[in-house]
Amino acid sequence: MSIGKNTKFAAGGLCLNLNAESIGTGCRIGTMCVMMRSFPYKRLPKIGNNVYISHGVKFVGPVIVEDNSMIAANCVVTKSVPPNAIVAGVPGKIIGYTTDLEYNPFENPKFKEGYISFLEDKRLK
Repeated sequence: MSIGKNTKFAAGGLCLNLNAESIGTGCRIGTMCVMMRSFPYKRLPKIGNNVYISHGVKFVGPVIVEDNSMIAANCVVTKSVPPNAIVAGVPGKIIGYTTDLEYNPFENPKFKEGYISFLEDKRLK
C-alpha cells in the first residue's frame, strides 16, 4: 500500500484498518475508518488525491474514490465515487459536489456570517 505526501490522519481514538490499494496525496482521514476487501473481489479500495474522509467511514470492496471528493461521517461506501462528489448515508449516495459550494472545502476557510438555509420540503411542491 502507498500513502501520498501531505496525507493526514486524525489524532485521538485512532483505530484504522487500512486495507487499501493506495491513498493519494493531500487526503484527510478521520478516526475509526475501515477499508476492507469484499469477497469474491481481490482488489482493495483505492483513494484519490485531496479526499476528505470523515469519522467512522467504511469502504467495502474494490471501490475507487476519485480526486477532491468528500465522504461524510459514518458513511458506508459500496460503489465507486466520481471526482468532486460529496457522499453520505448508508449505503453512500451522492448528495452534492464540492464544485457547487460557495467556498473551497479543502482550504481552511475564514468564518462565514449568517445561517445555513432551511431544508427544502419537497411535499409542498
